[in-house]
Amino acid sequence: MQYIMALLIIFLIMWILGVDIHIIIGIVLGILGLVTAVTMTFFIVFRIKLIGAKRVDAKFSRFGKNKWGRYDVAFYEIEGEEHENVFPCEFAFRDVLYREDRPIRVMLTRKGMVYDMNAELCCRAGFAISVGLIIAAAVIIPKLGLF
Repeated sequence: MQYIMALLIIFLIMWILGVDIHIIIGIVLGILGLVTAVTMTFFIVFRIKLIGAKRVDAKFSRFGKNKWGRYDVAFYEIEGEEHENVFPCEFAFRDVLYREDRPIRVMLTRKGMVYDMNAELCCRAGFAISVGLIIAAAVIIPKLGLF
């Protein structure tokens, strides 16, 4: 949030100093484009990691910190071995999404990374939304006459 406020203050100062509004809008669109491209690349990398993955039965075992200790992840037991999920676990609806009483189908990569259904849907939806934003920008920006 502080980064957004800092950018808003910078753009306000630029506007007060007389920088053309088209330049400011161009900078804002450039930053948004960069963020969208980085996000799309992030989801492409995770989709590529899923290419050789196989779908296996797993059982949810617990929540815990990931190997870097940055965020909570779900741990799944697969063939007697515990594997951590790639993406952070959801905070809402934990009792519905992560149930110990039934097995779940997950994607297991060759390197032992687990993608549960939430992670898989995040990868698909994130990539689709990123591509959609880039296409929308490619259609809308020329019609605005900014460039």
